[in-house]
Amino acid sequence: MISQSTNTMTQKRQTFTEKQLRFINARVRGAPVMVALREAGYSPTSRRDLSQNADIQVEIDRRLKLVDDKPNSGMMERVEKRKLLARMARNPKLPPRDRMMAIEIDNKMAGHLEPEKIEIFGMGDLLALVRDRSRDEKNITDSMPVGELQP
Repeated sequence: MISQSTNTMTQKRQTFTEKQLRFINARVRGAPVMVALREAGYSPTSRRDLSQNADIQVEIDRRLKLVDDKPNSGMMERVEKRKLLARMARNPKLPPRDRMMAIEIDNKMAGHLEPEKIEIFGMGDLLALVRDRSRDEKNITDSMPVGELQP
């Protein structure tokens, strides 16, 4: 199924695929980019293509504006949520656990918890990394007295 949307700035009709609409809806709900990609059925490598697609970004902005214009929608805005989390994280009266949880949730909303990219150019590089790590761990355990080894 394909959906159409009118861009008010250019007054042209834009057609989106089902996957694009799922991505747009997830982003409007407040999902980080990587979560929205996964929910829509895209691979993580599609991130660049979708984030550079001006029509998709305009549609996300348009839909966010519609939500902003509904004062009684009952939904907290993404910015409002992040401000609340920031206040909680900075509140010295809250227990450290609650403050850390606020920071963690804010990091998730901002997309800061995405995995780091590790580039390996061939199996030889991977094997060398594994062998070096294994050799280092063996040297450490060999130098420890037998009674100090942990199960």
